Amino acid sequence: MKKGYLKWKNPFNGVPLYVAFENTRLIVFGLKSQRAETIEKFLNSTIADMVMSMIGIPLAILTVMIIKSYSLKEEKLEELEM
Repeated sequence: MKKGYLKWKNPFNGVPLYVAFENTRLIVFGLKSQRAETIEKFLNSTIADMVMSMIGIPLAILTVMIIKSYSLKEEKLEELEM
């Protein structure tokens, strides 16, 4: 992250994606609780993870769309500067 970006490999198609942190204000990491002491706690944790995935996937798609849109505009700006 010292470089200001990271390379993320898409686990489904193997295509790398470069993610810049130029305007990043907050990074949130989510971890599944592996310390559940009962089946009920494990199920609750799993359900919570499923809900977060249902929210996270559309947000991830939106993020990719924004990055693609920005990259297209960046190319046009570079053309104008030349």
